Amino acid sequence: MRKIALLSVLILVVAGGYTAFWFKKSGEFKQMLEQSIASLNEQAKNISKDNTLLRYDSIDVSGFPFAMTLQVKKPVVDLPVAAFLQKMPHEVAPIAPVTSAPLAPPSVTPSAIAAPVTPVTVTAAAPTAVQAPADWVEEISYGDSISVSGNLTGTHFTLTMAGDRTHKSLVNHTVKHTLVSSSSSPLVCHLGIEQAGNTLWVMQPIFTDLPTFLSIFRSADCDVQGITLKDAASGTLLLSADGFSVSASNKADGTANRKIDFKLDSKNTKALPAFDALVNEYMSWGYALRGTPDNLRMATPFSEYGAQDQKIDIHYNGPANAKDFSDPAAHMLFDSAFDVKNAMANMQMEIHVDTAPQGEERVASIKVHSVSNVTERYDQLIAKQTALAFTEMMREGKTGQELQIQQTLLKLGTPEELTVAMLPKFHEFGTVNFDVDANVKGPNHAETFLRHGNFALDTLNWVAAPYGLKFKGALNATAENKIPSGDLLATCISCDALITDFGNYAMRIEAIVNRMTPGKTPYINAGLINGVKQFLHGIAEDANAKDAVIHIVMKDNGILTISGKPAIQAMGLFGATIAPYLQHPAAAPAPAAAPVPVAPAGQ
Repeated sequence: MRKIALLSVLILVVAGGYTAFWFKKSGEFKQMLEQSIASLNEQAKNISKDNTLLRYDSIDVSGFPFAMTLQVKKPVVDLPVAAFLQKMPHEVAPIAPVTSAPLAPPSVTPSAIAAPVTPVTVTAAAPTAVQAPADWVEEISYGDSISVSGNLTGTHFTLTMAGDRTHKSLVNHTVKHTLVSSSSSPLVCHLGIEQAGNTLWVMQPIFTDLPTFLSIFRSADCDVQGITLKDAASGTLLLSADGFSVSASNKADGTANRKIDFKLDSKNTKALPAFDALVNEYMSWGYALRGTPDNLRMATPFSEYGAQDQKIDIHYNGPANAKDFSDPAAHMLFDSAFDVKNAMANMQMEIHVDTAPQGEERVASIKVHSVSNVTERYDQLIAKQTALAFTEMMREGKTGQELQIQQTLLKLGTPEELTVAMLPKFHEFGTVNFDVDANVKGPNHAETFLRHGNFALDTLNWVAAPYGLKFKGALNATAENKIPSGDLLATCISCDALITDFGNYAMRIEAIVNRMTPGKTPYINAGLINGVKQFLHGIAEDANAKDAVIHIVMKDNGILTISGKPAIQAMGLFGATIAPYLQHPAAAPAPAAAPVPVAPAGQ
């Protein structure tokens, strides 16, 4: 009986001690969050001293006995948009008027890259000029509460937001718009940080200032599903998405390396025309605050992109400091993948780069694979944005190097003329594949690695619907006191069409550049273009083939052959077909027509 009584007393003592410990640490947990919010608000005073970035009614603690959860009641974020924009550099006067002669048309009927894109006005309404708001605050309310929980060592935290979010646009203290954001699942975010020591419930402030936070940051991720954004008054749907997730991490890997990862996944995001109109109104306020001239204002028709899927996956494992790259023991790995699909364009790209020591040598490699295609509407939007970029570079008020660029561009033409000259019709390329697979192996020393390396180019391809280029080769520079040896196999697919298009594109660019020196005879003309065709067919393995295949071989004794013929023959052909146009373009004789391509047997 006495043992039972003693055990009961012991249990009561332990329970009472744990209860006291829990309440003490839960108080510290609450104080940690309050201090972090206070520090964040203090840092935000650098943008607007009269604005409180994050406010709330109270913070309650729950979860006894095995967890600690903080409930932040009625949290509201006030983003001082006007104050932020006013701290950015302001725009000045529009560009000076420009007069210049129209471009001469190309000499042959162009297609694809040779065909200039025709910029058109986007269908979305341009932002209307308005008076700059004296004050603009975006007020975001996160429902009744959000919850914050943490682990025993204060290194991992979970933030959960359930229910609707309300967005109010306050302009000069008047509510201009009220939006409601909903989701079929709570927004859940996790944060991992590095704390000094591993004492249970060591609750140091998460945020004191941005540099300190970045130094202790280790991981974060957020996920939400079934997103909608509506106008609160009318119920009009503005934006929807099936789901959105993002994650990032930054962790040590040994003493010198770090592992950094970033992922983003956005599924079936759709903007409606009403969203475009709303964004354009917001942009008009922003342009007014920055003093942006009317001719620099633009509107992006998000709804025209249709349903969008976006995936980004980036991984890096390597030195954290630039000086560590020269360490013979350094290794580095970089992987990235991008996948964007919408009504305007489909683009996928994968990149892999790595370098690592291998005994007394070092091996480095790069692989790239991309597939893309765009629509005519995409070309038009790119032309619009390019013209606006030229307009910005040509506006008055420039100084120093920017003034020199401005004066040069003003001599070349108007923003619209430069845009037409530079941009081809990308959509006429069709599906474009770009692939790289190359590696090098050499001495594990920064100064001799490339000079005495063994290079292998397994793939370097650019292939579009109308034509393409393919390269494959190797170079051995490891032998001492000998000329590097190697070979290169080049394939020009539908070569005549490619040379015609790129030649006419070059003619268009040269016509613009020659405005700097009026009366100058252009080097690039139909004769030169035809000469290039003759030269490439002449050095190809089969002069009559549609695809020109050229094999260049360099031996370590210095002998160079091109498609099995001495290089001196190629030099003679170059002198007859191309050189005259480079020396005296006006007096150069027109070469004979290039041979009509004949498809090889079996094609």
